[in-house]
Amino acid sequence: KVKDFEHIYPHMLRYTFAARGLENGIPPKVMQELLRHTSKTMTLDIYSHVITNMKAEKIKKIGNLFV
Repeated sequence: KVKDFEHIYPHMLRYTFAARGLENGIPPKVMQELLRHTSKTMTLDIYSHVITNMKAEKIKKIGNLFV
């Protein structure tokens, strides 16, 4: 039903696509091109929190190597 999707906007789908893509290893340059941003910097600025979360996860993984 269309009514079930009233609270979902195209920008939300775009945002989710980009965030999940970066989280799953799509390089920022590729994501920039897919999103048609003018620069990789723009993409990284908008989704910087995703990159920060990824860094935290990687640091935890490295920390677990020494346990």
